[in-house]
Formats: sequence, C-alpha cells, structure tokens
Amino acid sequence: MKKMAAIEAIVGANLLTKDGLKDTKDVVKDKEVIVNKESAVIFSIFIIKGLYFSAHWCPPCRAFTPVLAEQYTKIKDKGKKFEVIFISSDRDQSAFNEYYNEMPWNALPFTATEQIGKVKQKYAIRGIPTLILLNPDGEIISKDGRSLISDKPDDFPWQ
Repeated sequence: MKKMAAIEAIVGANLLTKDGLKDTKDVVKDKEVIVNKESAVIFSIFIIKGLYFSAHWCPPCRAFTPVLAEQYTKIKDKGKKFEVIFISSDRDQSAFNEYYNEMPWNALPFTATEQIGKVKQKYAIRGIPTLILLNPDGEIISKDGRSLISDKPDDFPWQ
C-alpha cells in the first residue's frame, strides 16, 4: 500500500482550488525535489503548510484574513514554499463562497463536513481564527501561526 502524503492524510483526498476540485496530492506537495545539473546534487525544498480555520461571520477572522493573505503573497513572491488551506466554519455555502473568493489559497470544500470535523478534532480547534503551521511531515510547528504571521513574518519557515 502506498504511503499517503502527510497533508493528504490530514485534509483528505480533495481540495477546492480556484480552478475547481482537485486531488490534494496534485495541489499541495510535501516537498519539491530539485536537481542541480551542474553539481548533480539532488535536494528537497520542504513546504510549510498552514491550516486556516476561519469563517465569514467572525469579525476577528475578517480582520486577520487580509493580513494572512498579504503575508502569504509576500512569502510566495520571494519564492518560498508556503501553502495555506482554508477550513471553514461558515454556516452556508453562499457565505463560504463569498469569503473564499477573498483568499488566494486552497480550501477544503464546504460540503466536506465530515473531513472538516475530523481536522478540527485532530487539532482541538476551540476558537477561530486559528492558523496551525505544519512541517512537511504533518508535525506541528505552531498552533499560534496567527501570531507568527502578524509579528514575525520574516522568520519564515518558523522552525
């Protein structure tokens, strides 16, 4: 049996992208393998992942989402490997769609209620907004990614 990638084991087989539903393994890789042809050295760039628990109806979430989006874009623009997955606590599909349209990253589909519940339970999510930062093996770097993004964005990858 093939070993499931760490992020796929956490969020499930599918993610919602801006281009529709895609296989998680095709959207968010655990690492990117690079071959330096001059020195024939093979190395991996590990990808840090953020699980963003949030909702359209939540004022603190609405305040933090633009901060996260700005830092996410800055980190990505520097060529660094950072992926965020939105995990919604919205009450209906319409609110989810409106809120997700403001985000530059991928999401668990609103209809994936069973998987959303499992992820929330796994990380003992009790309040939102919450940003959990994970290393490529799915191990927690921080349960307070919100503070790291707000106070120490230049310290990426926060390890």
